[in-house]
Amino acid sequence: MIKATDLYTKSFESLRTIVNKGSDTYGYENALKALADMYSSGHGTPKNDLLSAEMDKKLSALGDKDSQYSLGWDYLNGVGLEKDNILAYAWLNLATSQGLETALKLRNETESKLSIAEKQEAQRLSSNWKKGQILVH
Repeated sequence: MIKATDLYTKSFESLRTIVNKGSDTYGYENALKALADMYSSGHGTPKNDLLSAEMDKKLSALGDKDSQYSLGWDYLNGVGLEKDNILAYAWLNLATSQGLETALKLRNETESKLSIAEKQEAQRLSSNWKKGQILVH
């Protein structure tokens, strides 16, 4: 009888192979999403917040609104990367601009943690963002 953990492990290896082949590979974005979820949850591989955040960065740069939300949440809470309210707001602002309602609520909560100058920096970052770019400040 096949165990669920064996299926997760086999799925993880298959997804990692697709991602390692590069962004031109068919299914790359879906494989990245699945790997981010697996690293975040610990299904099929040991839980790894750093790798989950790295996958979310790649997907966010590609314009995936759900990953932009996740990355904003990661920055806000310091999960897998250093806590940064400016980058949290910027990524949440991008997800909000694509109509993600849950991002709007969290972005507004994040805004209360920023000074006027920090909010202006976050807005500048998100308004100047181009697809393929990972935000830094």
